[in-house]
Amino acid sequence: MYQTARSFSVRPSQLLAVEDPFVAYCIDDAVSFFGNFIESAIMSVEGKNSKDTAGRQKLQLRRLLKDGPVKTVRQFADPVAMGKVTVNKVE
Repeated sequence: MYQTARSFSVRPSQLLAVEDPFVAYCIDDAVSFFGNFIESAIMSVEGKNSKDTAGRQKLQLRRLLKDGPVKTVRQFADPVAMGKVTVNKVE
């Protein structure tokens, strides 16, 4: 709703067709506060390059919106740590 309201230059309460002025103000204030908070948290994330930054920003968004821990997936997992490969000692 935050992005849609910004894109069309309208208040969020107008998108919802809220007629009560106080309720409209509360909705506009809440959507603005939440949208600005999320946007600034995502834009503060930096990475090594644009692809890395985009990935880190997506992870940050998932962390902010999810209720609980977010699991990260490594691109190259260590097979020894996963228990799929055994290491034989050479004597």
